[in-house]
Amino acid sequence: MGAARQSETRGWNYMMGAGYNFNRHLALLGEYGFNHFTVPPQPKLSDTIPISGSLHIWSVTADPKFQYFATDRVGAYVIGGGGFYRTSNHSDADNGEANDAGGVNFGTGIALKVSDNSDAKFYAEGRYTWIDNKPTPHTTYIPLTMGIRW
Repeated sequence: MGAARQSETRGWNYMMGAGYNFNRHLALLGEYGFNHFTVPPQPKLSDTIPISGSLHIWSVTADPKFQYFATDRVGAYVIGGGGFYRTSNHSDADNGEANDAGGVNFGTGIALKVSDNSDAKFYAEGRYTWIDNKPTPHTTYIPLTMGIRW
């Protein structure tokens, strides 16, 4: 999380999207993502009452995917792209603030076919994400995502 790395602890995310497979190896995905990070209690500067909160990042991106290994049941791929990111901070001490910026992501993943009779695949991937927040320093994180793709 850039400078906030020391204060972020855990989180969760979800992603949904649609795309087009040009062939067995190349696809283009349009994706919506949402990431939630928890900020643990930290002391306020003015008194000793701790504050806590959360950081939300949502994104709309275009992401080419290249599958570099494929069998009938298993595939491995690289994925990356860019788009629009909105970062918002929320705490129990104030109403929060938001920042809109461009950003990029890239990573790798593996997909396992659920059954021989289905096109559904279980996937797990990790992506490095970089957001060009202004005027604050950029934001970086690596979400690990698992789910079903068909």
